[in-house]
Amino acid sequence: MSRTYPQEAPERRWQRMLAILLATVVTTAALALALPIAAQEAEAESTEETQDEADGGSAEVFIPTEEISEDFAVSFPVDI
Repeated sequence: MSRTYPQEAPERRWQRMLAILLATVVTTAALALALPIAAQEAEAESTEETQDEADGGSAEVFIPTEEISEDFAVSFPVDI
């Protein structure tokens, strides 16, 4: 059995097409505004990374917990 659906009135069809068109335009505009912002954020992050590398490599500073004199031998673990 096949169902037959009544056809929409032409005014209703135009309203639906206009609603779809409006949704498409709004979505496209939102994406067009979001992409430059994302690009600016990515550029800012890469600039920060470049500045960190120029300042001496990593942003983290290593602070040793022990000092070992060069004159004394250091024992190494045997199970390496």
